[in-house]
Amino acid sequence: MPYRLSMKFTLLLGLLLAFLLGVGLYLIDQRGQYLIRQDEIARVTATAETTISGLKGIMLDGRGDTTQAWLRRVAAQPSIDFARIYRLNGVEAFNDLETVQAVNRFLSEPRFSRHSSTGSGRINPSLKAVFDQVVKQNRQTVVGNHGQMTILSPVRAEPACQACHGYTQNMLRGVLVMEVSTVAATSRMERLLSQITLGFLLIILLFVAVAAACLRTLIIKPLMTLNTAAKTISGGDLGYRIRSERKDEIGTVAQAFDHLVEHLEDRIEGESKQKKRQQLLTDAVISLSRQTVKKDILHHVGELAMEMVKARYAMVIYTDAKGQRHLVPLGISEQQIAAVARLPKGEGLLKLFLNNPRAIRVSNIISHPDSVGFPEGHPSMRSLLGVPIIFGGNILGAIYLTDRSDHCDFSEEDEHVITLLASACAIALSNLRNAQSELAVVNQRLQTREIELELINEELTQANERSEEHTSELQSH
Repeated sequence: MPYRLSMKFTLLLGLLLAFLLGVGLYLIDQRGQYLIRQDEIARVTATAETTISGLKGIMLDGRGDTTQAWLRRVAAQPSIDFARIYRLNGVEAFNDLETVQAVNRFLSEPRFSRHSSTGSGRINPSLKAVFDQVVKQNRQTVVGNHGQMTILSPVRAEPACQACHGYTQNMLRGVLVMEVSTVAATSRMERLLSQITLGFLLIILLFVAVAAACLRTLIIKPLMTLNTAAKTISGGDLGYRIRSERKDEIGTVAQAFDHLVEHLEDRIEGESKQKKRQQLLTDAVISLSRQTVKKDILHHVGELAMEMVKARYAMVIYTDAKGQRHLVPLGISEQQIAAVARLPKGEGLLKLFLNNPRAIRVSNIISHPDSVGFPEGHPSMRSLLGVPIIFGGNILGAIYLTDRSDHCDFSEEDEHVITLLASACAIALSNLRNAQSELAVVNQRLQTREIELELINEELTQANERSEEHTSELQSH
C-alpha cells in the first residue's frame, strides 16, 4: 500500500493523543474532585456555622424547648441528610432533662422546663474517634465517605450563656454533627467530565484527520514522487528531475536527489566517453599499423586526436630522418589556409613542443611567454594541448590541439589520452621509417644488381660479336 507510513503515523498519533487525553482527563477528574470537596467543605462549614448561630440565638432567647423541632427542620433541608448535637460524652443533647435540671439548680429556681424525649441517641461508633479528637482539640473536622460529607463542629458557649450555664467553666458545650450529600455535585462533575471527554475526542479526531491530510500532502506525496523518480531513472531516463521549489527538509532531499542524479549522469557520461576514447585508441593502434604512407598516418592521427578530445583544430608535425618537418593541419578549410599570409613553420609554442619531452597544456596561447602570435589571416585560438611523439628517446614530432568544442580548457584526462595516441603514432612512424630504410636498401641492391646485369649483358654481347667474327674468318679459309 502506498500510504502505509501515513496510516502508521496517523495511528501512532491517535494513540499518543488518546493517551494524553486519558492523562488529561484523569488530572481534570482529580482536580475536579478536589475542587468539589473544597466547595462542599465550604458549603457545609457555612451551614454548620449558620446552624450553630441559630442554636445560640434560640438558647439566648430562653426557648430551649424548641431546639429539637428546630434541628429537625434543619435536617429536613434538601442539602442536609443529618443534623444532631451531642454532648461531650457522645450522648445526643436536647433529648433528656439533664441540662435543664443543671441550669435550674444553678439558678436555684425551676425557671426552665420541657418534656423529655425517649431514646436518646449516641454518636455513631464509626465517628467516635473523630468525635473524641474534636472534643479534645476543640477544632472543626470534616470527614468524607461514599458520597457523603460529615462535619463535626464544636459548639462553644458565649459569655452571655454563663448567666444560666455557669455551673461549669468549660466553654465547649457540645459538638454539631451534620451530614450532607455530595452525590449531586459529583454527578455534575461527571456530566461535565463526559462533555469534556466528548469535546476532546472530537478535537482529537479532527486533529488526526488534519494531521493525516498534511502528512500525506507534505511528506507522503513527495516521497512517492521521489520513488517515482528513482524508478524512472533506474529505467534509463537520466534526464528526469524532481525540481522541487520547497525550502524545507523535503526540498533539501529533493535537491540532493537531483544533484545525485546529475552526478550519476556525469559519471556515466564520463565513463561512456572514456570507453569511447579507449575504443578509438584501440582502433587507432590497429589502423595506424595498416598505414604505409607518411602523410596518411599524420592525417589519421590528427583526426583521431580531434575526435577524442572534441578539439576544433589540430596540427601534427613530423620530422623525418633528413630533419625535414612535415606539418599537417586539420579543422581548417582550404580557403582558410589560402587566406593565411604565412603558414606556421614550427616556431614559438610549436618549437617548444618539438624540444620538450613532456606534454604541455596552455589555457591562453597569446599570454604564454613562448608564443609568437598568429600570422595574419590565421583563425583565432585560445587553449592548446601539445603532446610530443617520442620513440626510443627520440622526438619524432608532436600533436597539438586547440579549442575544445565545449569552450573548456584541456584536462589531464585529455592529455593522458593524446599521450597514448602519440605513443601509437610513434610506433607507426617508426615502423614506417624502418620500412622506408629497408626499402631504400632493397632499392639500392636492386639498382646494383641491375648495373651488374647490364655489364654482364654488355660482356655477353661483345663475346657474341667476337664469336661471330671468328666464325666468319674460319668460313673464308
